[in-house]
Amino acid sequence: MQTVSLEVGTEGSECRVIDESGVDELVAELLDPGRTVPVLVASKDPDHLNGAKERGDALIHVVRGVANVWALEGLATSELSKRIGADLHVFHGAVRTYLPGLAVPDSNPRRHRFAGRDLFIENPRRGARVVGRSLLTMATSARPPAIYRDVVHDMPGFTRQGADREALLADLVSAEAMIDELKQALEGAYLEAHEAAVEADRAEARARWLEDELAAHGAFLTGIPAPGDDEIVTVASCEEALIYASTGLSYVAIGDTEEPAEAIDRHLKGPMWARKAWDSFQSLQSYALAKADGSFHGNFLTYCQSSSPPGHRISADWVAQGESESVNNNPTYRSARVFPVPAEVDPDGKVYMDQHIRLEKGSDPAPRIHFYDDTVGATGKIYVGYFGRHLPSGQSN
Repeated sequence: MQTVSLEVGTEGSECRVIDESGVDELVAELLDPGRTVPVLVASKDPDHLNGAKERGDALIHVVRGVANVWALEGLATSELSKRIGADLHVFHGAVRTYLPGLAVPDSNPRRHRFAGRDLFIENPRRGARVVGRSLLTMATSARPPAIYRDVVHDMPGFTRQGADREALLADLVSAEAMIDELKQALEGAYLEAHEAAVEADRAEARARWLEDELAAHGAFLTGIPAPGDDEIVTVASCEEALIYASTGLSYVAIGDTEEPAEAIDRHLKGPMWARKAWDSFQSLQSYALAKADGSFHGNFLTYCQSSSPPGHRISADWVAQGESESVNNNPTYRSARVFPVPAEVDPDGKVYMDQHIRLEKGSDPAPRIHFYDDTVGATGKIYVGYFGRHLPSGQSN
């Protein structure tokens, strides 16, 4: 009987420590399409001499044989950031796990998890165990490599039910691809739920603090419903979000985008995207109002990053002020982002809407809201040209 063996291991048993001269080699490994093991990168800690190496050594002790570990010294941290971009970089003593399949830009950067330096300060080994635990679980639950499947394909008994072995193998490959896609979607949902819970905790803590401050001045509001609570709009579909925005937001003009919005409504995550879209439309309205009354003078991204003036805001992480050069310079991709506007906005009756809101950073459909900011123009409004699945780009294609 044929014996199949799998060599489990990584390139080395020690943490690789590099300065800026070694970044090329690290980037080559990170972006290697054939990479099958995770890569952990510990960034330079400006407050702790040799902190990156210390964390790297602690990590390699935990994940040896499961992942490769690199530590950045000198100017390697800033050089790596230049090479892979802000969505994927690691900095200030933190550690990032880069899973196989990394791309720049990456369709789901949150998949490559970031662990802050505070996790390692008091006890690097403990922090390494926390980071490594998920990798060890991943390694033990991963399916066998293709060599097993290819060998089993020819072993006696594989087709004992009389089925065509090529058809069985094709079904197996298709099922594996579907499982991988579902796992990625589930991981993205878990991350979004965690981020939403963190934001809710922050909002609740701030509300308690404000109530305590008010109570100290004789205003006891704890437990008393806020005025207008009964008027809060909740949406269950993307189509609803468009309707409420069209009828209730005077500074947000919604274009002809019902069809692509209805298409993502058919997705299981449609209600979640609808709520995020409604938050986005309200934030655009608040931003335009602030520009109209002169209380704010920046762009939509800086508005979402600021705490004043008061108003509705979405996470600045959702906002993209423009597209990549590969999209801007490609006539096909660029034309897909040109949408109608009134002649008073542009005499051509259409504009290139590269500004957009990312309702999800994961895999397809990764919904986007593309808009044009005319708050300093003739109308003072925001024009939403598109709400639907990610428009074509080099990455999506």
